[in-house]
Amino acid sequence: MKVKKDTMLYDAISEGQMNDWGVIGYIKKWLAISPHAGVYEVDDRPYKSRSASRKRMHFHPSSDCMKCERQLYFERDDSTPLPPDNIDSGLQAIFKTGSAMHSMVQAWFGAMSTLDGFPVLVEAERRIEGGCFEGYGVGGYIDAVVRLPGSDADIPVEIKTCNDRVFSTLSSPKPEHKMQLGCYLAWMGAPYGIVLYINKNTSEMKEFKVEPTDLSNILIRWSNVRRALDSGSPEGLSFGCTEGSRDWERCPFAGTCFKSE
Repeated sequence: MKVKKDTMLYDAISEGQMNDWGVIGYIKKWLAISPHAGVYEVDDRPYKSRSASRKRMHFHPSSDCMKCERQLYFERDDSTPLPPDNIDSGLQAIFKTGSAMHSMVQAWFGAMSTLDGFPVLVEAERRIEGGCFEGYGVGGYIDAVVRLPGSDADIPVEIKTCNDRVFSTLSSPKPEHKMQLGCYLAWMGAPYGIVLYINKNTSEMKEFKVEPTDLSNILIRWSNVRRALDSGSPEGLSFGCTEGSRDWERCPFAGTCFKSE
């Protein structure tokens, strides 16, 4: 069979689409030769913390790597009123679309695992807890852990969705995503991880290889917050912004934070 150069199949099986570490080449090839993954199951239930109180709420690599010490403190301080939970229907739709695309890609990995020469899905939504983070109170879930053909290493894959504007500017992983993968790599002892970005407007994909990184600043920040929570005071915790700044205006605890000093 002659495959035309302007077809998806040619693009998928072209050696130029593959590299020795990523997953996009395999996804394209699999979609071209076996386009059906079956049922995509989306868990739309609200997240419920396993912690008995706010004080013991886990630090999550997906959201807490870049936050300042004081915001992390007030999120976990039982005496601090939480900001009102204003539900924006448009934002909810965006979140749900992203969740559905996560489930779709996880289903792709699961389906291609049955074919020779494709990555194997070791586990979807692998929970991280303990290990090198024992004592820090870190928890979360890795979107997918895969094993590439010819490799015995388990590789974490973090799936991120974004709009066309953000996607077009990506030439490297966002700092917060790089640090998130860094936490997963430290916990797993994996040689590298992958951030897979998907354009929600076009379904185009980009991937970036993330190697182990120094987490000392993050762990120090989280330790400082734990000590402050145990003492019952944010005194000594560093400010991540100045009063009246743009970051201050966006912080849900802006008023509480500066009044506490």
